[in-house]
Amino acid sequence: MALSDSRWAERWRVVEALGRIGNPKTMRTLTKALRDQHVNFRVSAAIELGEIGDPNAFPALTDALSDREKTQVISPTAAASAP
Repeated sequence: MALSDSRWAERWRVVEALGRIGNPKTMRTLTKALRDQHVNFRVSAAIELGEIGDPNAFPALTDALSDREKTQVISPTAAASAP
């Protein structure tokens, strides 16, 4: 499954697609993604959950606010071209 791929950019593509679908049934997968090891992936999951707009995501998003790892949000395309 793509969400278990070791490359965060591949996992990001799945999360982005789930967000585009916008179905609240994807909430469990997106909520789990908030605990991923890669900070940019977690940020992407939070964005997609917010875009879906399901109020049931609020507790998971609130918990994610305690994530203090600093990041510059980098698109997978930019990351792939970085040296």
